[in-house]
Amino acid sequence: MTTDTNTSQSTTTTPDCFLKKPSVIKLCGLSSTTIHRWMKEGKFPQSIRLTEKTTVWSQNELNDWMEQMKRECRS
Repeated sequence: MTTDTNTSQSTTTTPDCFLKKPSVIKLCGLSSTTIHRWMKEGKFPQSIRLTEKTTVWSQNELNDWMEQMKRECRS
C-alpha cells in the first residue's frame, strides 16, 4: 500500500469511513497539536470539513499513512 499524504486518493481496498478527531487521536496515538502541525507541514493526511462544525478524516488515508510511517521507521 502506498499513499501520498498530499492527495485524497487511497490505495486501500477496504470500505472507507470517516473518523472524528477523538478517534483519530486514539488510532494514531498522536496529540491534537501534533496532528494539526503535521497536517500543516504535509506530514499527515488532510482533514475533510463536512460542515462548519464537523471535521473528519478518511480512515483509509490514515491506515495508509500509518503503514507508510512503519515502513519508513523500519528502514
